[in-house]
Amino acid sequence: MPVIAEWYQDRRWVYSITFDEALADLHRCAVPILQAAGVPGHVEVVVGQIGQVRAVGDSSFNGMRHMHAGELRALRALGWGVGNHSWSHGVVDAASATRELEHAKTVLEQALGEAVTVYCAPNDNSNMNAEALAACRRLGYLAAMGITDALNLPASDDLLPLNRTFLHTRGYGPFFSEFDPWRNLRHARERRGWVIDYCHCPLERAIHPNKDCSAEELRRRIGAVTGEGAAVWPARIEDVVDYRYTRAAAVIAATGPDEYTVQAPGLPAAVQRRVLTLRLPAGRVRAWVNGVETPGATLLDVDLRQPAVVRLERRQAPVEVHPPAQFGAAAQAGQRGKLPLPYPRPMAPNTMKFLAEVVDSGLASDVVERFERTMTALLGVKHCIATPGCTNAMAVLALALGLEPGDEVVTSPISDYGSVMGLINAGLIPVFADIGGEPGDPNVTAESLAACLGPRTRAIVCVHMTGVICDMDPIRALARRHGLTLVEDVCQATFGKYKGRFAGTLADGAVFSFDSEKTIGSDIGGCLVTDDDRLAQAARLAGHARGAELREGFGRMHVTPGLALRMPQCTAAMTLAQLEAAPAHIAARDRAARRILRGLAGIPGIVPLRTPETTDPLSYWMLGFNLELGAFRCTADEFGRQLDAAGVPGASTARYYLLPAALPFLRERAERRLWPYDAATTDRVHRYDAETVPRAARFIGSFVRWFTFCEKYTDADCDLAVELVRAVAERNRA
Repeated sequence: MPVIAEWYQDRRWVYSITFDEALADLHRCAVPILQAAGVPGHVEVVVGQIGQVRAVGDSSFNGMRHMHAGELRALRALGWGVGNHSWSHGVVDAASATRELEHAKTVLEQALGEAVTVYCAPNDNSNMNAEALAACRRLGYLAAMGITDALNLPASDDLLPLNRTFLHTRGYGPFFSEFDPWRNLRHARERRGWVIDYCHCPLERAIHPNKDCSAEELRRRIGAVTGEGAAVWPARIEDVVDYRYTRAAAVIAATGPDEYTVQAPGLPAAVQRRVLTLRLPAGRVRAWVNGVETPGATLLDVDLRQPAVVRLERRQAPVEVHPPAQFGAAAQAGQRGKLPLPYPRPMAPNTMKFLAEVVDSGLASDVVERFERTMTALLGVKHCIATPGCTNAMAVLALALGLEPGDEVVTSPISDYGSVMGLINAGLIPVFADIGGEPGDPNVTAESLAACLGPRTRAIVCVHMTGVICDMDPIRALARRHGLTLVEDVCQATFGKYKGRFAGTLADGAVFSFDSEKTIGSDIGGCLVTDDDRLAQAARLAGHARGAELREGFGRMHVTPGLALRMPQCTAAMTLAQLEAAPAHIAARDRAARRILRGLAGIPGIVPLRTPETTDPLSYWMLGFNLELGAFRCTADEFGRQLDAAGVPGASTARYYLLPAALPFLRERAERRLWPYDAATTDRVHRYDAETVPRAARFIGSFVRWFTFCEKYTDADCDLAVELVRAVAERNRA
């Protein structure tokens, strides 16, 4: 069945802007700025002063002229909207409603030659009182605007009241805002909301900083809006109001196989534009509206002045067969080059001894417990819970956190799927923060994380991507300030240190990977570490005991959802042995990474991964660099292919690490409002694509890495790697 889009053309959010008093000086700056950007404005007219010089109390705008009727009609011809700002800019209540609302509406409609359906309260929200709103309903107004600094959402129990937000250089109490071109826009994106800006008459300088913004500030604000591209619907107030009323009244009824009637009974007579956007079912679909085919449509606009008949015909799309992803040695099979390869991995001297213990004990060895004790001793933490892999460790942690379906976890946008799989399967909602944007840094920051916190945020997961450790002190402070659980994903930074402390000891909990291709290569394996007794107990219950407690006279009682994610003994034997070799391997990686990254920094147009002063040793699992925009004639993909052919095995881009773009199943769930994205579980609309994390998308789009970097590199290998990159760079320099 088709689904009614929240907004016209399924835009993610909506933007409108209002100018109180309808001053003629709007034509100096505001009108040209908005017209150039294709954004319609909306003026609120003090009807008793049309064409007159303003004289209202001690107004900052006294002496400026209100537009006359011809100027108002000219704005309407430009696509702007016009609302009633009362007759006198005085009190609006039961006693004055006839003059301020009814008479003013009649006079303004005569001046415009069309209906007026928007009331804008003068002075302050006291004129949004119950008597004023009751009069608005009786007189045929569809919207009444106050100032609450809040969003408007697609649906509401009462569609009449609308919220507006300050667009002033400085907002007065109770909001006390400072001008910010992105003010409320992020919230509108996340919640599919509607921002209505409120100002007066932006000129070269704000007439009063608490009453207006400057023309330059307006230009920056409108640029921020239009920079959102097709995600935003820049709209006239009346058009959005009509859409909300039509959407609220619309009914879709199946009248046959793949045939539907769409109608909007009971709409107020004042609703003029009765067009709705329908989102068609996923897959290739042919669609007809009232017998007329709309070729290739995924969205349908239907005019509901009369009931519309929609017929769909599904066409079977050709099935694309793609090979499954591979991991470990299989993923690197066939790699050739001039630099060392990780496989075969060097195995520590005690590997066979510990494996023999497992066999000789008849599978009764304590090697798993010994591995856990060794990890706690190495890291200086209280608890280690061993798991079959790092993805499993995160799955155990997700259950142990004890969160509710629909709770949000803010996390890194550049990572492996294993960072979020456990969260998703537990019914939690990942919210991807953008990265900080420092050159060569693929990580989130306290600032980028803070921008994504919401009322349902319960935890933060920081990924130390490639081995670059996040700046954890401010992130820890952020988590403490908001009462959030903080988790580290250390899978690519094992035994790296931040300000003298191991990664993995900087948060409430952390997960590690010992997959064969990782820094400490075992056959597979992972673990969760923590100092939190409660978290450790919950992790063992949910991850090892399948959520079961032993009850006297009954046996296993499954008190919580659980999993059987215990580390196998052979995996523990190999991992325990490899831990003995870890210090030498980490030192070798640190030495090689620093030498290579120093060399890459000397190549114009190449931006190597960061080597923060706070990190020592560097435990980089992979190495890589970004290409400066415009520095080379080739794409990052082509640069990677040439580098691989030149002798750096596995050099390539890694676009799949951009998780908001790499999880189409998650995007579909969110778009279709499937659990846990349904309205009963979350009141927030989520979106997953590259546009939501522009800095991360730019980083990944220009990032070339090689995952074959390993502890086998000699100084000569490091220097050769730099020269191979230099040769490809010079060959392709713009």
